[in-house]
Amino acid sequence: MSSFIKNKNEVTLDHPHYSLINQDKIVRNANAPQPTASEDEEIIKEIGRYVEAKIIYTYNFITIPIPGEDSNPSTTILASNDWLIKNKLLIIIQNASGSLLGIFSR
Repeated sequence: MSSFIKNKNEVTLDHPHYSLINQDKIVRNANAPQPTASEDEEIIKEIGRYVEAKIIYTYNFITIPIPGEDSNPSTTILASNDWLIKNKLLIIIQNASGSLLGIFSR
């Protein structure tokens, strides 16, 4: 089970200065210090990890690592448990380097 899932009914966000409200709204804690540039990057990465964990949990997906040139995983795709036996697949690809799953710009 992912470290983002505290119990069988909840995926959590893990950041000291932000809280997840009703599983759909991220708010800055009232007692948090002024945000810094490095914190901005931290919370974006944390949101990306949260969204991925939420998708995995909600849709009962599995992760499939895709090896890079050095055979270490360079990215991961998510798939349903039965993806190998399905006749039809939906594939969504984010093609921006460094993009995070579920984090889209307009």
